[in-house]
Amino acid sequence: MNNFKDEIKNNLKNLIKLYIFALLFLSIWRLFFLFYYGETESIKTDINNLIDIFILGFRIDLSLIGYIQIPISIYIILNIFRETSCNKKILTIYLSISFLIYSFFLFADFGFYSFFGEHINLIFFGIIDDDRIAILKTILDNYPITLIFLIANIYIFLVYKYINMNMK
Repeated sequence: MNNFKDEIKNNLKNLIKLYIFALLFLSIWRLFFLFYYGETESIKTDINNLIDIFILGFRIDLSLIGYIQIPISIYIILNIFRETSCNKKILTIYLSISFLIYSFFLFADFGFYSFFGEHINLIFFGIIDDDRIAILKTILDNYPITLIFLIANIYIFLVYKYINMNMK
């Protein structure tokens, strides 16, 4: 029984480390986005507004992590009642998929912003109904797809390895 409690504590400790990493990653992403698309002069002059933006972003990121945590919490609680150990592979795969889906939307938002000048909105979901060949041609003409796919594959590998390493 004591070994079982240690495993639960270890899982929670590992999850907290992963979520802190996710919050750090999302904050760095927000900063990168701001300096890539933002006007540096307005960033320097309105520091209070910038701090408010990052606090709001941090709150939104915490909400997202809370939603991702719900199925994991249910899984861990069910295992506590059944007194069985958690399958680390299930946790690793779920966290990897969740993080990659959210990352996809971050990167898609980056590209969407470069093309439309605003964040993802309903137009993004209407792209499916548009002329797919014209959209694909525009994407191939405007973005280095080979490099993007190479970086995406490396990123997917690193995310999975990092999560796998922390869930041991």
